[in-house]
Amino acid sequence: MSASYLFQAVKLDKITSSEKLVLICLANRSDKNGQCYPSIKTIAKDCCCSDRTVSRSLGGLIRKNMLESKPKYKKVGNGFKQGSNLYTLKIGVTEWHDPHDKVAYKTIKNKLIPRQFVTHSSLASLQG
Repeated sequence: MSASYLFQAVKLDKITSSEKLVLICLANRSDKNGQCYPSIKTIAKDCCCSDRTVSRSLGGLIRKNMLESKPKYKKVGNGFKQGSNLYTLKIGVTEWHDPHDKVAYKTIKNKLIPRQFVTHSSLASLQG
């Protein structure tokens, strides 16, 4: 799981609730590069929705340029069969930090906050 992508997915707006749920599910399964390859059935099970809802949501996220999908193939006999797709999240996380890396975090009022999420407004609310 990449916490950076998960935080970004939760903060997004201007997407449907099902798109957000699917994006959060993918972010939860993604590696530090924002990549994962769950099947549509797996995503549907995680999101408690239908395969069709997942397919529509994936299509919407791809059209909105928040997600990239590439087919993965596996060798079967003398040919190849398409397996699950490789999904790459494209939701604004440009840098990933290990949560145990103290250099990547800033301490404000005894709270450990990832540096990439520290904004002027969050500083004011924590310091105020």
